[in-house]
Amino acid sequence: MSNTYQIPYQWTCDVEADWGGRSDQFSTLQNLVEIVQAFDKHGVKGLFFTNDICAQWVKYVCKDHELGSHGFTHTIYTNEVDARNNVMFRCDMGHYKYYRAPKFSYIGDCVYSNPKNHLSVLKSMWFGIKPKPNTIMYLHPFDFYKWQGIMKPPSLFCRLWYSQPKRAWRHFENLLSKSSSYL
Repeated sequence: MSNTYQIPYQWTCDVEADWGGRSDQFSTLQNLVEIVQAFDKHGVKGLFFTNDICAQWVKYVCKDHELGSHGFTHTIYTNEVDARNNVMFRCDMGHYKYYRAPKFSYIGDCVYSNPKNHLSVLKSMWFGIKPKPNTIMYLHPFDFYKWQGIMKPPSLFCRLWYSQPKRAWRHFENLLSKSSSYL
């Protein structure tokens, strides 16, 4: 007998506008709107993890989707005490049902804090990994940025990892169109 765990959301998106120079509020919001439109086009209900800086406009843009906490800012926590003391962990406080720590830095009781069975759109694209059954896909609005002007990737790795936003968007759309087949 297999032990199966049914997840309520197959697609998740981490929304922050304060992480390592990779994002700003305007570009994040613009790409977020396009992500929500793509979800709606494919009939996908997503779970959007937002930090408190972005929460107000994420609530507006993602009103037909579930919201979860991604902390106050993109701070990495190593234990529950730090997270709770800094009012970053809001699952049990009634604000959000789900929590995902930045960079999966704290594995708590909430389902989406655990990186097991998660696959990023970019990792899937770059390494040709196809989602397996019960895979939770995740992405960020900055996965599709066109780097220009004052926005600069903070490192060579980021410059390479995020270097093909059009290809990343096509891959995302392709995964969305096939998502029911790997649920």
